[in-house]
Amino acid sequence: MKRNYRVWIFLVVLLLAGCSVTHSVSTAGTRELTQQLKKQYPVESIQITFMRPSVTCTIRLKDSASKQEVEGIISAVKAFVTVDSMESIAEKVDWDLEISTFYLNVYPAEGGEPMRYATNYFKTADASNHSEENLDRYQTWFEVGP
Repeated sequence: MKRNYRVWIFLVVLLLAGCSVTHSVSTAGTRELTQQLKKQYPVESIQITFMRPSVTCTIRLKDSASKQEVEGIISAVKAFVTVDSMESIAEKVDWDLEISTFYLNVYPAEGGEPMRYATNYFKTADASNHSEENLDRYQTWFEVGP
């Protein structure tokens, strides 16, 4: 009986691990954003990943960036995050639903805590509610705690 219990736990853990795969994302839009940011700002690396149902953009700065440069990076990413660009990412990773949340993490060159921001497609946690009252469409950004 104990052995049977262990097998079930193993199968559940295996199933859960297989459902949360992280995919690196590369679309025409993400490549353009990466080129733009690396050309205009002191950006060391940009990684954009999808893990259902969210996308995360991690930016590491290579030099100390001024407040204006960081604001420019954040503005460029905000301009990139549209319904069309998120649909393009969803299509690339074979995700048939809306990308619910886009996370932006900007790590300073000198280490320390990253600046974290997020935006959602839906205004509430109810992703089944497609009424206009529940759709934010990535318009509202907010800071995310550590």
